[in-house]
Amino acid sequence: MILHAGDVGELWVLDRLSEIAPVIAVHGNDETAEAKAALPYLQTVSVAGHRIVLTHAHYPDLAEEMESRKEDRWEPKLNFRATLGKQHGAAIVVYGHTHIPMQLEWEGVLLINPGAIASGSGFTRQLMRGVAKLHLTPNAQPRVEHFDLRDPSQPYTPAFDYQAGFRHTHLPTYQSIIAPELETMLEWLRAEVYPLAPQPLLKALHSVAHRCWSGEQEQITPADVAAEAQRNPDIPAAVVSKLRESPVFASYFA
Repeated sequence: MILHAGDVGELWVLDRLSEIAPVIAVHGNDETAEAKAALPYLQTVSVAGHRIVLTHAHYPDLAEEMESRKEDRWEPKLNFRATLGKQHGAAIVVYGHTHIPMQLEWEGVLLINPGAIASGSGFTRQLMRGVAKLHLTPNAQPRVEHFDLRDPSQPYTPAFDYQAGFRHTHLPTYQSIIAPELETMLEWLRAEVYPLAPQPLLKALHSVAHRCWSGEQEQITPADVAAEAQRNPDIPAAVVSKLRESPVFASYFA
């Protein structure tokens, strides 16, 4: 059985996975509208006498989710996930969201994150491509094996130190694909440009990110942003005008 802990994207991904084994999935916080409508937030699964809660483990309310990201300590995050298990009488919680592989007994609940095989945003490249195997036998303790798909021949033990804090633990799993000169403009882009056309700009960002992920180019640059703004008919003129105001982008417009 395959458990998918959310951020599925396109539903055909689950169809492909089901060619290997039956699939149970939940939606994450970064989904297509189709996937979010088709998949639940949380699913309770029983296998070999073990009850499992499967969830992405984000906060459904966006304001709560953004507030939770300000907290670097792991304790509140682990408490939230363990509570999801206890609410449904489950001794195991399989979750996603953080992209950090881990297994930890917390408040009597075994918390398992298999990691991720793809980037969590259009700004990063996933370095550790994690999956996990959960071995379940009636009347026996669960056994977890973690694998990095870059070298799946041997399982490994995640170096998860909850006392180190979230940001420190997250660093080894990803790499920025934003060029330094663009990095300095991100806050301005988020505040001044992104609200003008959120979905078209996100789609444009992902088209460039895919080129980085596939190895066609190394980083996303200001020239890429300007080129996408000019070639994409869904991006309004207001975005182009705003970008022209910045010396970082102005030189890339005809």
